[in-house]
Amino acid sequence: MLMYMSCIITELFLYCYYGHEVNWESACIIESAYKMDWLELSVKHRKDLIIFMERIKRPLQPMAGAFIPLSNNTFISVMRSSYTFFVFLKNTH
Repeated sequence: MLMYMSCIITELFLYCYYGHEVNWESACIIESAYKMDWLELSVKHRKDLIIFMERIKRPLQPMAGAFIPLSNNTFISVMRSSYTFFVFLKNTH
């Protein structure tokens, strides 16, 4: 049972960790595009940059079930809730 629980926790952690990393890298791309020296670009590339900047205004946020964001905070809240339920069930038995 302990091995099963550790595998499930590891699986959940990997999804949440890499979801957080995708969100972080997406925010870094946004920041890099806005800090770019766009005056040295050709007119065509400037137009492409404007379109690109409009499309990346919102950072990517991977979701589970279309309403739960995959992030480190989600992992921590799931672990806290699981421990709370475990203690509650242990004390009622």
